[in-house]
Amino acid sequence: MVLLPPSCYKKVMKNFAALLYGRDDGHLDHLCPLCSLLNIPLFLTSEELFKQAKSQYENLTVFLKHPNSVATDILNQFDSLITTLPKALLDPIFMLEELTQNKKLNIYWLPHGNSDKKNMEGLINENQLLVYGQKMIDMIPPNLKSKAKVIGNFRYLYFEKHKYFYENLLLKYFPQIFDKPAILYAPSWENEDLDKWIESLTKHLPNNYNLIIKLHPNTYQQGIGQTLSELYKDFSQIHFIKEFFPIYPLLSKIDYLYTDISSIGYDFLKFNRPLFFTCQNDDPLHKCGKEISMNSPYESIALDDYQNKRTALYKETFGTPINTLKIM
Repeated sequence: MVLLPPSCYKKVMKNFAALLYGRDDGHLDHLCPLCSLLNIPLFLTSEELFKQAKSQYENLTVFLKHPNSVATDILNQFDSLITTLPKALLDPIFMLEELTQNKKLNIYWLPHGNSDKKNMEGLINENQLLVYGQKMIDMIPPNLKSKAKVIGNFRYLYFEKHKYFYENLLLKYFPQIFDKPAILYAPSWENEDLDKWIESLTKHLPNNYNLIIKLHPNTYQQGIGQTLSELYKDFSQIHFIKEFFPIYPLLSKIDYLYTDISSIGYDFLKFNRPLFFTCQNDDPLHKCGKEISMNSPYESIALDDYQNKRTALYKETFGTPINTLKIM
């Protein structure tokens, strides 16, 4: 494994492409930064995600293809593919075309967040895995560890390289959100008490704070997200964010994060700012912040003595800061 400067990416990765198949909104912010850094094209099959990728990511080559033809287009031009889809979902897309061309793609699986969910066994048939750091290596089955390639926190690297672009983009999308200290509530989509927590966070919100609510894309697909955003549309301190995908530009402006088991908590570790949790859990992330009560969600907002734990967990999760990517 070697470290290569950005000028070498194009040469090394010339036979690579990436694919986001369908409307997995939450995967866009993982593939776009990686493709830009590696100077490889990203193929999309969703017109809406194509528009968002073009407008919210800089220095990105992106193609919109029909779902029925994308396998042919990729196999005609590329030997290796990076995707967030597991092999079980990817095989039906490419199987027929691979048989027709008598060609087999070299697949690299990319995670779409650092999760503490114990579901890594589903990757048992992968050929290559791109992982953030040691924490993810420890979670994957033993037979996959030799197939894992550590790439570090490449999304933060991408944000750093495009800070000026994102400063302007944030002003365009959210001109008045960050005029006060900002609290971000970003729950997972499995949260059964979502409406109750939003009611509590809104009811008890101090006048000198803004509450930003970023719901999981699945919550909107279920129709719940739109209902909730309509309910609070007249509250001047409450701001729902729906179709802004780059997470690190947003987190860079956030003072406090409220979440449950969402992987966004791991992303927020980079800034070493206060974390609050709306559920009980014994995972490592929950040891880096305080669990709160629905009756008094802001009671401990000024208290924070978890800085050292957050620093240690960030290093375990993403390793040391990178200014290049690790490529085979």
